[in-house]
Amino acid sequence: MAHDVKNVVFDLGGVLIDWNPRYLYKKVFFSPQAMEHFLTNVCNQEWNEKQDAGCSFAEGITELVAKFPQFKKEIEIYDTRWDEMLNGPIPPVVQMLEKISAKKKHRLIALTNWSKDKFHVAEKNFPFLNLFEGIVVSGKIGLKKPDPQIFQHMCKTHAMVPQHTAFIDDSLVNIEAAAQLGFRVIHYTTPEELQTQLNQIGII
Repeated sequence: MAHDVKNVVFDLGGVLIDWNPRYLYKKVFFSPQAMEHFLTNVCNQEWNEKQDAGCSFAEGITELVAKFPQFKKEIEIYDTRWDEMLNGPIPPVVQMLEKISAKKKHRLIALTNWSKDKFHVAEKNFPFLNLFEGIVVSGKIGLKKPDPQIFQHMCKTHAMVPQHTAFIDDSLVNIEAAAQLGFRVIHYTTPEELQTQLNQIGII
């Protein structure tokens, strides 16, 4: 039942915050093909997830430069110019978050795969993060989605029950992991679709 939902958990990157390394690297590479080659084979998703899981950027950069010395400059700016990968908030979703917060009927928590070294950049740039009662950052605890342990950590830390919690994420893998644990899941695709689903379960 809709009234059973007591908590709403938001993912951040891709749901509330528009983050993409292409915003930086399209300024660096002369062709889209060269950029995609770099982001597929050098600073790829698998490597980025090591930072999300708790590895420091210093370690990650050092390891990658040793493997790809010809890309030393391009690898290093993944750290030094990281903030240029942020394209700002996703306004319609931020407005939904503000509406939920204003109603004061649901607890708001964020659960994000994010490097411990870079989360302060988000905190500085996005005041709406203050609307959350708590934010679980993967890099700070050494666990990342879709590992069931990060969901369990969140529930324990914030005294939450999955069955009474709506979980919003743009990653289908994360959604499937949460569903298996009993969360009321919403796979984020567009702001319009999110609005519809939040309406359906009585959150907005």
